[in-house]
Amino acid sequence: MLGPNATMLNTTAEDIFLYPGANTSSLPPPATLTSLLASLLPSLDYSQLLYQPQCPGWVPLNHVYYQVSNLFLLLSSMAPNSPGGFLFLRAMLVVSSSFCTVWGCHVACGVDITGWSSILAVVNMAWCVQTVWRGRTVSLSQEMEGVYQQIFQHLKVTRRQFKTLLSVSKEIRKLSPKERVIEEKLSRVDSLSLVLTGRLLVSQAGRALHLVTQNQFLDSPEWFGVTTDEYFQVTVTALEECSILVWHRDKIKLEIMEDAHLHAVLDHVVGRDVVRKLMQVHNINEELNLSRSVPESSDNLSIGEDKEDYDDKKPMIAKDSSLLTTIIGGDLSNWRLGNIRETEDETIV
Repeated sequence: MLGPNATMLNTTAEDIFLYPGANTSSLPPPATLTSLLASLLPSLDYSQLLYQPQCPGWVPLNHVYYQVSNLFLLLSSMAPNSPGGFLFLRAMLVVSSSFCTVWGCHVACGVDITGWSSILAVVNMAWCVQTVWRGRTVSLSQEMEGVYQQIFQHLKVTRRQFKTLLSVSKEIRKLSPKERVIEEKLSRVDSLSLVLTGRLLVSQAGRALHLVTQNQFLDSPEWFGVTTDEYFQVTVTALEECSILVWHRDKIKLEIMEDAHLHAVLDHVVGRDVVRKLMQVHNINEELNLSRSVPESSDNLSIGEDKEDYDDKKPMIAKDSSLLTTIIGGDLSNWRLGNIRETEDETIV
């Protein structure tokens, strides 16, 4: 490599290709490129632009700035394939380009070295800033933090991915007791709703089907295979003051299409919710059938069985004909589901 003092002064384009020791047989016609550049930027020295001498021997080692620059360039090539490794790669390139810029400006005195190194340093610095900005801690409200920890965190969903889901949410809707959020055959299937607080009852044709409680979806069965042009076949009524997080179905489906992991997780969570609802419906049907089969009068008691034992064996659920009226009418203290657990007890997959 030629030092800064090896630059030829007062040299024409023809002299460059007649420089002693140059291999002139392999070079293009001399005056075209250098003349063009000289007309564009006449203040720069183009004497070594096309100079290709035969190497007579090794030149002295370059300045320590040049050595450190290449050392950090070597370290950048050892970055692992991970988000942290990407940041490490860019950081090492910033340091390497910075040292190369200092070397080109103060030692080699080369405007091209300084210019290219500066551009590389700026570009890699921009990547570092963007990576740090995207990896910053995402803050969530206390209510949303609870939803994230209970439903999504153990499924390896990052806070940033969960924030993406929240960014396409429609609203957080507040409900008062006995308010209907979904009307059977009147409400369109155009949303996905998650219960944040409170309890709601799902019924069909005046018959109670199941409860929906905190961190459960109102309309998970309609998530699979139902279009937004169809109508709900159930009615959902708030039993107490509730708040629900509402997404627009089309928007959230469009958003998760770009993230395969998030798409799979949401389908998994909603699918588990559907299974939970089917189990509740099955349990209610069993209790209703048992209620019809058990004799009502004490005359039909088995021999040796007293009235007290018989009352203990009766299912703790109202009859089908009066169940919905009992619940919606406000007499909630006398009604409970004996075999339905409102807390999640499935094995986490």
